[in-house]
Amino acid sequence: MKANTILVPTDFSPAADVASKHAVLLANIFDGKIVFLHITNKPSEQASAESKMDQYIKGIESSHSVKCEGVVKTGSIFEDIGDFAEDLSAKFIVMGTHGVKGMQKITGSYAIKVITSSKIPFIVVQEKTLTKSGYNNIVLPLDLSIETKQKIGYSAEIAKKFNSTIHILVPKTTDKELLVKVKRNVTFARNFLTEKGIESRIKVAESGAFSKEILSFSKNCNADLIAIMNAGDNFVFASGAAAKQSILTNEHMVPVLCVNPVDTAVAFWK
Repeated sequence: MKANTILVPTDFSPAADVASKHAVLLANIFDGKIVFLHITNKPSEQASAESKMDQYIKGIESSHSVKCEGVVKTGSIFEDIGDFAEDLSAKFIVMGTHGVKGMQKITGSYAIKVITSSKIPFIVVQEKTLTKSGYNNIVLPLDLSIETKQKIGYSAEIAKKFNSTIHILVPKTTDKELLVKVKRNVTFARNFLTEKGIESRIKVAESGAFSKEILSFSKNCNADLIAIMNAGDNFVFASGAAAKQSILTNEHMVPVLCVNPVDTAVAFWK
């Protein structure tokens, strides 16, 4: 997490506008810049899209003190967003998602496909207005995977910048072996967050339907961000595309930090 570039894929829709507001907040607090990316379906759309992008950036820079750049490419959102973000060494990709198919079809189901194409963490937002104070409350569901530690690291960095409280949600289980693994990850998370000076609270889920519990818990604690790991079946208590989509497009419109696991010999969170 060395770069301070925030990438925003945009189709100039209301959801993308909300994403730009999140990006402005993140770029300011991380002392970075925003790069807007619009992907066209046909080369013939390039000139029109570039003109629209120029006007869009002027509008952002006229109302916010932030450096912006715009890029228009012809290609596929499923391939180009991830590759472009990695070329930029972006810190985050902030992307708006729609309840129905938009120009670039970045809906809940399509959003998962876009997210899995990148090693850069995504913050997925809907059309809910961002509060001026940013991410005051972050919900951190703990799964059983080793990779979940990467999610804790990203969540902690955001929490440190925004002086957030991290609410750790622990799955309910009576399986002794699973319980040992859950407790191990909870201990790691609490110790790590305490060392960083971040306030954290722990809640045990009341039911076995963990994905639904995540959403109800997020509503109850007025969450501004939910952090999940896109680790396939390792997201044991909410595995599968349907559960992930329900979180990404949750009815409370809470933004979601979605981290793809990265193979690394040295844990970056230390």
